[in-house]
Amino acid sequence: MNKFRLKRLAGMVLVLCMISSLLAGISPARAAEEIVQGVEFSTYPSPLYVYVADQTYSLQLLATIEGQTARKNVTNDAIWTSSESSIVKVEKGVLTALKPGTVTITATYSNKQKTVTIYAKHLFKQFKLTNPGSASPENALTGKVSAELGQGLELNAKAVNDSDVSNNVTDSAVWSSSNTSVFTVAKGKITTVGEGTATLTAAYKGMETQVDVEVGKPYKSVTIQNASGTEPILEYTVGESDYPLKAVAESIAGTFKDVADTAKWTSSNAAVVMVDKGILKPVGKGTAKITVEYLGVKDEFNLNVRLKYQAMTMTPAEDISLFVSDIPVTFSAQVMNDIADATNAAPEWSTSDPIVATISTTGVVTPKSPGVAVIKASYLGLNKQITVNVMQNLTAPLVIEPEAVDTYRGDSEKLPVVKAKTITGESMDVSKIVKWTSDQPDLVEITKDGKWLAKANGSAVLTASIRKYTAAADAAPYVSKSVNVTVKEKALALIPSTTVLSLFAGQEVDLPSVDAVFADGVEENVSAKVTWKTSSDNLLIKGTKVKGLVGSKVTLTACYMNKSVNIPVTIEDRILTYEIEPETLVIYPGKTQSIKVTGYTNTGKKLSVGSKIKWTIGNTNVAIVKGASVKGLIEGATVVRGTYQGKLLEVPVTVYLRLQKLTLAEKSAKLSSGSSVTLKVNAVFDTGRTVDVSPLVTWVSSNSASVTVKDGVVTAVKKGSATIKAIYQNKYVTFRVMVYA
Repeated sequence: MNKFRLKRLAGMVLVLCMISSLLAGISPARAAEEIVQGVEFSTYPSPLYVYVADQTYSLQLLATIEGQTARKNVTNDAIWTSSESSIVKVEKGVLTALKPGTVTITATYSNKQKTVTIYAKHLFKQFKLTNPGSASPENALTGKVSAELGQGLELNAKAVNDSDVSNNVTDSAVWSSSNTSVFTVAKGKITTVGEGTATLTAAYKGMETQVDVEVGKPYKSVTIQNASGTEPILEYTVGESDYPLKAVAESIAGTFKDVADTAKWTSSNAAVVMVDKGILKPVGKGTAKITVEYLGVKDEFNLNVRLKYQAMTMTPAEDISLFVSDIPVTFSAQVMNDIADATNAAPEWSTSDPIVATISTTGVVTPKSPGVAVIKASYLGLNKQITVNVMQNLTAPLVIEPEAVDTYRGDSEKLPVVKAKTITGESMDVSKIVKWTSDQPDLVEITKDGKWLAKANGSAVLTASIRKYTAAADAAPYVSKSVNVTVKEKALALIPSTTVLSLFAGQEVDLPSVDAVFADGVEENVSAKVTWKTSSDNLLIKGTKVKGLVGSKVTLTACYMNKSVNIPVTIEDRILTYEIEPETLVIYPGKTQSIKVTGYTNTGKKLSVGSKIKWTIGNTNVAIVKGASVKGLIEGATVVRGTYQGKLLEVPVTVYLRLQKLTLAEKSAKLSSGSSVTLKVNAVFDTGRTVDVSPLVTWVSSNSASVTVKDGVVTAVKKGSATIKAIYQNKYVTFRVMVYA
């Protein structure tokens, strides 16, 4: 496509975009380019009145369009304006009057305008308040209206139209009080609240009127008196009969009236004394203020309430535990001023949770379901309560761990945990509900704080008992479990069978045995009674054994009674392969050589362990071993053995006499290419003994291109010469070879 055609196409696209933009701003009705010849309002009254806070009035604007016979309603499309929108506002032809006045409304459509004059006014010419109970019920109220506290007052709101017709709009008007602490008002009905003056406002159809309401007190005072007309008693006792009071009000006119039944009575502390219509009811110890209020006047006095009894006790006296299937338990209460004058009481019984346990009016507690309930007794201001723990029934014997305890004289510890199984098979801690006894309280005493105290040397049996769910006639209502306690002198020290322990990862060994030394000098093996613990999970205690898990250093601790002892433990990584140098030991009598052992672990480490191995020797006449060193004694052979991490290691040992020289049968030879000769080397020792050491010799050729040697076999390769050297124990002998073609 050439440049000319591209420019032409771009121009066409631009024109189309411009046309689209123009059409987008023109409504479909205008798109046909209508010609508006004029506009006018549809029929409306003249003059046109709209009323404030009343219904709106709607104008319609009609347009005459060229070529159309019917006029077009353009009300919603026209532009509407008001000459004073604070008087009458207009929106799409809808007129709303806001306040009295005259405005001009203009409607514009397609540059054509139409105006109309609107008169806004109130629907009524007068809005007034009247008092229907006055001598002139139709006269508008002016100035103040007086009312008294307790006095009802009703006003009417009336709207008078242009025809002087008065309309009662009391229920439709909006009423308000400038101070609701003086009075409130609803539909013209005034309710006095407090002394003072406030403004009452009524509004209706945009009109508003006000009047001040002055509320006064009808009484000078109110005085609290007893039934005899004198000052009330200031001291009361819980349990006394209800005490009636009077509230005598003196009116402005000087008359008196008992208003106890209608006045408002309050107590500052209802837990001490309650009051209703002047009747006092002392309920608890303390001080309270009694107040009476009546039509703006009040009086008050302080009173003291004392208890008839000083204390109350309950039976049972402590928290108890019951099983769901237990028979009911009867509770009782006693009150007293002295220990010698306890009196049975008939308290008010209550339970905090009747789902768990109920209680009757006579104090009978019945367990219902597992849980905790607080049983409370209330009597003449005294309260007492205990907690009832209701549990599932037990189906198995008691379990106590440990069943035997060793301790020292003077020691005191918490009693053991006691468990039992419920009907659901769950293990439940019943430690708090068992009863403990000692068969030797002079040796081991059960203390009140839940502990046992070792008082003297010897043995005692501590027994935990718990009452079964059972009928009262059951001959064996308890289940029990015992713990044997042995009291000794205080331990002075623990002595383990080893002070250090070494093992490798995966190895399992016996725990060390432990002896205890007591203050009286007695020593005893306490291995079975020791409690073991470790400083790291890398060392696992399994019953009477201990197992290394990960290479590390760990502390193993033995605890018994008042003492403990630490044993350092080294856990080595497990060795997978060993390298021994030398693999064979050859030594002279009186000479020493060391064995070097290198271990390669599962973690990739390289360890030297030769000195850690306990070596033994098969024949101590030939050689002896100390540590990793072997010393030759006499000529002979034996084996050194050692075990490390369960692996048996062996090193052959040969003890030779001191070598004087090496000899060959011949000193030289001439060989043709490809031929060979075998050499034999003899060792001559200081004793004169000769030994064939050919297998132990190191062979070397000075010219391996012509002559080679291996294991004593000399082979001619090509023409030339070479010297063969045989080396043994730092001695050597030579052999000359000539090779011809």
